[in-house]
Amino acid sequence: MSVIFNILFPVISMVILGFFIGRTGEFSRDFFAGSNRLVYRYGLSPLMFIKTASMSVKLTEAVQYIKSIVILITCLIIIATIVSYILKMTSRMRGAFIHCSMRGNFAYVGLPVILYSFSGSGKENEALALAVIIMTPGIFYQIITSTVIMIANREGTGNGGLLKTGKSIISDPLIVGCAAGLMINLTGHEVPFAIVRTCESLGSMALPFALIGIGATIDLGLLRGAIIPPVIAAVIKTFISPLVMFFIISYFGIELTSMPGKILMLFSACSTAVSSYIITLQYEGDGNLAGSTIILSTFSSLVSLGTVILITS
Repeated sequence: MSVIFNILFPVISMVILGFFIGRTGEFSRDFFAGSNRLVYRYGLSPLMFIKTASMSVKLTEAVQYIKSIVILITCLIIIATIVSYILKMTSRMRGAFIHCSMRGNFAYVGLPVILYSFSGSGKENEALALAVIIMTPGIFYQIITSTVIMIANREGTGNGGLLKTGKSIISDPLIVGCAAGLMINLTGHEVPFAIVRTCESLGSMALPFALIGIGATIDLGLLRGAIIPPVIAAVIKTFISPLVMFFIISYFGIELTSMPGKILMLFSACSTAVSSYIITLQYEGDGNLAGSTIILSTFSSLVSLGTVILITS
């Protein structure tokens, strides 16, 4: 239990710290919204770039793991869609419900937990590189599917919406950073040491600041209203998701306690991505449902992540 505590405490404490900082009024919500963009564009993106560029894991070796994360997301979409029709949700609710049930917080929660899980093992860099390889196509797939889901459940969306979606995918900082790193890795070139140090410095800033930002932007007021749909969405994202992933990796013959198995299980147990709330509002979905799901899944993921760490240790 002490191992689980040591892994999750840094994550929990930084989220809680962010929550209280956000309530002091010392910094405005606009500040944290801006800092989240700063971390996403200029912290996580360089981290993804340098880890992808310097990774020793071959892309061909990770195909099976990438398939696992894509299959998981697809399964969650199917499960959430079925549940949404059983509950007879409106289109506006359905889009937010499905979106929040399948979109995991790989970058802001997944990477820190994975990093802390392998801390002291001597395999931190290898684990982080493999995690980046797995999560990049996962993020790409989440962006595409979540946008399509929101568009499909919003009336009056024409080609302009689809064109905007395509541009946002191509210009996404994480996608750009990983694509650039992958190109360097495949060509066999080495990144100059000065650039490596710069990217690593920016990356070391990104993960703790991202967790503080999550806590600071939690709005408990969003929990007002119908609570059953967000509770179910949070359960799907943090409890059903790891269960589905367990069956997926078992099918592919991936050992549960291996590095790839542990990384895949930790990604599957992550909470709903914070960006889901912004995207839901952008496509005129149910913002309260999205916000409530993010809050509930953030807390429930502490249980799911702790359970995954316990069974994969």
